[in-house]
Amino acid sequence: MTHLTRPAKPQAHYRPILLSALHHVFVKRDVWLFGIFALLLSSGSAIETVLRAKNGLEQFDAPFFHRLFPFLEPVRQWTDQLAALPVPRAVATAVVLLALVLALLIFSAISKGVIIHGAKARRGHITMRELAVHARRRIWPILATDLALKIALSLCVLILLAPAMSQTPFLSDLLFMLQALVGYGLMLLLSVLAIYTLVAVVNHDARLRDAAGEAWKIFSTYPGASLEMVLILFFLNLLAGVGVLALLLLLSIPYTVLFLAASASGSLLATTLSTAITFFIAIALLVVVGGATAAYNYTALTLFYEKLRSGRFMSKWHRVRTTRHWF
Repeated sequence: MTHLTRPAKPQAHYRPILLSALHHVFVKRDVWLFGIFALLLSSGSAIETVLRAKNGLEQFDAPFFHRLFPFLEPVRQWTDQLAALPVPRAVATAVVLLALVLALLIFSAISKGVIIHGAKARRGHITMRELAVHARRRIWPILATDLALKIALSLCVLILLAPAMSQTPFLSDLLFMLQALVGYGLMLLLSVLAIYTLVAVVNHDARLRDAAGEAWKIFSTYPGASLEMVLILFFLNLLAGVGVLALLLLLSIPYTVLFLAASASGSLLATTLSTAITFFIAIALLVVVGGATAAYNYTALTLFYEKLRSGRFMSKWHRVRTTRHWF
């Protein structure tokens, strides 16, 4: 008598990666601080990068070059203020501010390296100092990758800002849709490739050109899985944002009570203190959650990349299509 065996249930690939990243970020809470500084360059969310560019493009009242390079207007205002100062003071101010910006960018790059390499070495006994030393050795490829991404995104913006080539309403609308699809699609692709390149640079000591080639090879082999992971992380980031909003709403309850009580007593000091304390608590909450979210994004994408690199992964869509199982 033969016994029929049920096919093995497909392994859930995303869940172990997401849970491992969550466990790592909460156990190694030091990475939250590095996540805060990593936010200066990017949050690790490819979709968020695209949405930021889209929001910038919707400022139709801004001049063309200010829409293409949003930092031009603040730089212009800053140089106007410097021009009003005496020359020695203006030079000293410019040197100090430029040094501060450069230091923040360098520490942001090191922070990315710490998070990415820490995800790979999460099960080993490696200290934050050792992670920082390793990241510092890869700082220039990290900065070069981020700079290349910013330049590539600017070129994508040029595609989105290009004027319509047809006066026919139907063709004009069709070209506009195609233009948005190509422009934002390239932004998403480049953002994913940049993160993959960072992982290859930091964790596998690859040269920048080789790392970019490996990133493209991984993405072209697993495009569906890559897009699925990006969407999952974006959804989780949205949930984190909703959670922060709920906490801020809860925080507004004691603030309102304290403010009304202070106003009733006529104490200006009490109202000022209650407002200032609540404001700083809200800012601290946003910064900490933002840092933790960035650390989680980079950790999850690093673990995901290492899984793809090993060649042992199947996207959710492919698994459903071939096995008819969702979970």
